[in-house]
Amino acid sequence: IQPFLWNEPQPTVDTLSALGCNIILLVFLRRLNVYQIGTLAAVLTFVYPFIVTAIRECSGTPLCLLFNVLFQYIHTGDLHVEFPILARLNLVLIGYLFGRMIRSHSEAAFKHLLRIGFLGLLGAAMLRIIGSYGNFTPYSPGTRFITFFIESKQPPSPVFVLFNFSIGVFALYGLYAARKVLPKIQLLRFLEIIGKTPLFFYVAHLIVYGMLVNRIADFHFVSHTWELAAMEFIGGMIILVPLSYYYRHFRESHPTSILRYL
Repeated sequence: IQPFLWNEPQPTVDTLSALGCNIILLVFLRRLNVYQIGTLAAVLTFVYPFIVTAIRECSGTPLCLLFNVLFQYIHTGDLHVEFPILARLNLVLIGYLFGRMIRSHSEAAFKHLLRIGFLGLLGAAMLRIIGSYGNFTPYSPGTRFITFFIESKQPPSPVFVLFNFSIGVFALYGLYAARKVLPKIQLLRFLEIIGKTPLFFYVAHLIVYGMLVNRIADFHFVSHTWELAAMEFIGGMIILVPLSYYYRHFRESHPTSILRYL
């Protein structure tokens, strides 16, 4: 879906294929205990820079192809690797551990989120200031301050992973803290709709924004990039939220079908 909608018709290892492979790996890795899974997640996070640097020039053999698919961002050749399979397995493992914590100790699990978020931000800031390990796009103190937050998404640097992971943790804590208030605010019901149809929403957003981005840009009635981005975002959400709402009801009317996985 993604390569063709975004004008990249060659075979691509993208978000969905990497996520699917990670879930398959999780079938086996979930048999480990929580400490082993946590250790593996930490190792994948902090050893990744050494691995991705070591195989940067690797090409021409089946083993190199395997290493690229597992670890490296490659946007040339016959196979594009947008999302290396093991580059974000750490986040999948962390999410799985958190899910286990919620099932057994829900209140305690959420109480740790703020601490985890601040530790993640502190780690990202320290690595960013050091400027070598953990950065694929180092920060230069002589540039504008905003460049401090421009990190390498492809390949995902530890700074990028820690920073965005922490922001997600804070958002999750905020939703949990406001769980009794949010249902009373009708304007925010879209969060529940998206939360109950995450995979459908993701796939649909590829289709909707893939068509919408070019259409809005063709009008040429905005002069700033942020205005264009805001219009694209709002326009996409106006389409996606109702789509997700009706899809959820359609899925619930077929509870034993394959739709329950989507």
